[in-house]
Amino acid sequence: APFSQFHSHLSVSRNIVPYLVTLFFPLTVILVIALFSFLIGKEYFQARLNLFMTALLTVVVFQMAQGAKMPRLGYAVMVDYYFMTSYAILFLFILKTLCVNWMHGRGRGSIKVDRLDRFFDAVFISSSVVLYGAITYIGLSA
Repeated sequence: APFSQFHSHLSVSRNIVPYLVTLFFPLTVILVIALFSFLIGKEYFQARLNLFMTALLTVVVFQMAQGAKMPRLGYAVMVDYYFMTSYAILFLFILKTLCVNWMHGRGRGSIKVDRLDRFFDAVFISSSVVLYGAITYIGLSA
C-alpha cells in the first residue's frame, strides 16, 4: 500500500545574548572574584576560605533565582552544566586551600608549600578557563 509522505525543514535559532548577559557573565564574575583569593597570602587562610564560601553560597542563590525563571525539565540543559562546573571549581578551590593550610600547619617546608600552592593556583586557574571554554564551545555548537 502506498504511503503519503511529507518532508519539512524547520530552522529554529535562539538569541544567545540574553543568556550571556543574565547568566554566563554574572557566574563568571563570581568565579573570577573567587580566583582573586589566590592573591591573598596563605597566612590569611580564614579570609581565603571566607571568600570561597561566600562565592559558593552566591552561586547556590544565583542558581535558585535562575531556576525559578526556567521551566522544569527532566534532563540537564547547558545552564545546569555551567552551575555544576562552577560548583566543582569552587569545591576544588576550597579543597586546595584546606590542603595548603593543613600542610603549612604541619610544619612542612615553607618553600615547598609555597611552590605547591603557586603550582596548584596556576593549574586550577588554567583548568577552570579551559573547562568553561569547552562547555561554552559545546553549548554554542549544539
